[in-house]
Amino acid sequence: MRLLHILLTIFLIVSPIFPLGAQNLIFVPEHKLDSIARATRVSDSPLRFAEDLHDFGEINEADGRVTFVFSCANVSDSLVRILRVVPTCSCVEAVSSVKMLRPDGEMQVSVTFNPEHRSGDFEQKVFIYGPSRSPMAALRITGRVIPKNGIPGYPVVMGDLRLSGSKVSFSELSAGQKREERIACANAGERNLKITAMPAFLPSWISVRTEPETIAPGKTGDIVICVDVDKIGMLPPSCKVSVILEGIAGRPSDRSIEVTVER
Repeated sequence: MRLLHILLTIFLIVSPIFPLGAQNLIFVPEHKLDSIARATRVSDSPLRFAEDLHDFGEINEADGRVTFVFSCANVSDSLVRILRVVPTCSCVEAVSSVKMLRPDGEMQVSVTFNPEHRSGDFEQKVFIYGPSRSPMAALRITGRVIPKNGIPGYPVVMGDLRLSGSKVSFSELSAGQKREERIACANAGERNLKITAMPAFLPSWISVRTEPETIAPGKTGDIVICVDVDKIGMLPPSCKVSVILEGIAGRPSDRSIEVTVER
């Protein structure tokens, strides 16, 4: 609620300066406001779920949709109306087994996730509403999507290269340090891969190498990102850099590693 009060205060201050015409109105869906106003774990809910989190683990995109059924009971003394079951993403479908739940009654919420074009780690929520504007309960699903032609454990596809991830982060850096972060990789192609970074877009304080230097077909290795703190210079306290890999096919945006630096 404190966040809503802050947003309302900002609106009251700014609105006299920037009058809102119809063309300037911004529509915020009701379920978005609800998710801001309330924590995703609802402690005073009349619904008690056996579990409110399900991890699908690794899902192959080629296998299509996966479903998990959450079970809950009405632990209150009143009839509970289920009016809406709202996922946070169009990749999720959620349906409750009943619309009215008597005291001590049980129901199920079936949650289906579509992994198409969703490679990598995911976390989605499903909010359950009664007559109140605030959700009665929130469910979570998590997992990792292995893309078509991917390798389990290496969900990111960049040409013939498969990666365990596409982001690295450096924090609490101090003068004189040279820090390294690694991303596991695998060669899913039929030729040797020698991966480098595009020098035109590589800051002087970042270096990139692979271990081994050449990755044979069917073999694994590491992409090593190194940051030399003394070469960083006058950068803001937090910044992000895209390191574009060479030696593999694809558009630059499809073969980039995001490097985050926080000092």
